[in-house]
Amino acid sequence: MIPRDEAEYAPVETDIPALLIEGDMDPITPPPLAKAILPGFANGTYVEFPYAGHGPSRSVDCAGDMLNAFFDDPTAEPDLACVNEMQEPQIYAPLFTTNIGPRLVVKAMEDKNSLIGPGIWAASSIWIPIIGFVVLTVAPISRRIDKRTPAPAGWARVTTWLAAFFVVVSTATFGAAIGVTYKTSEILLLFGLVPWAKWGALSGLLAGIAGVAAVVGTVRAHVSQRLPFGTLLGFLVTGLASISMSVFLVYWGLGPF
Repeated sequence: MIPRDEAEYAPVETDIPALLIEGDMDPITPPPLAKAILPGFANGTYVEFPYAGHGPSRSVDCAGDMLNAFFDDPTAEPDLACVNEMQEPQIYAPLFTTNIGPRLVVKAMEDKNSLIGPGIWAASSIWIPIIGFVVLTVAPISRRIDKRTPAPAGWARVTTWLAAFFVVVSTATFGAAIGVTYKTSEILLLFGLVPWAKWGALSGLLAGIAGVAAVVGTVRAHVSQRLPFGTLLGFLVTGLASISMSVFLVYWGLGPF
C-alpha cells in the first residue's frame, strides 16, 4: 500500500475548546502521550484523575459529569474540584489466588446441570456442621436448665464442636471475602479473593483435622461407653461433613496451600 503523507501524522493544532481527560494509571493511552499533544490545543484543558485507569470519563462518576457539562457548554470553565477530592482506593495485593471462579464458569458454559453435584456437596458440607454447631453450643445451656448430665463421650464432644466451629468460621470468612471482592470488582473473582480469605482456607483445613479427631474420638467413645444412638449419629455425621468441607475447599482451589 502507498504510505500516507507524513503531514497526516503532524500533531493537532486547533483553538477549538477541548477537554483532555486522563487516568494517571492508564496503561493504554498514558498521561505522557496526552501531555505531548496538549500544546497543540490552544483552548484545551488537561484533566488527570488520580488512581484512575483507561476511560475515567466512564469509570469515575464526576468525570462523566464533567464531560456532560463540557458538551452542554464547551466554553465554560470545567469544575475540577472533584479531581482533588478523589481518595486512594483500597488495593488488595497480593490476592488469595484461586481458580474456582474460572472452573465454575467453564462448567456452567458446558452444562449448567454439572453444577448440581458441587452445589449439593458444598451445601451438605456446610449446613450439617452449622446445625451441629448450633446444637452443641445450645445443648449445655439446655442441660443446665433441665439439670441433666451429658452422656459421657470423652473428647468426642469437644472435637466435634471444634470441627463444626471451624466450618462456620471458614464459611463466614469466604462469604465475606466473596462479597468484598465482588464489590471491588466483579472481574476480580476470576483471579482470586481479597488477601484475608486465607483465614477461611486455614479454618477449612482445621475443620478437616478436627473432623478426623471427632470421628476417631466418637468411635472410641462408643466402643468403650456405648453412646446413645442420637449422640453417636450426630457426632459422626458432623465430623464427616467437616472433613468433606475441608476436602471440598482443597479440591476447588480454596485450600491454604
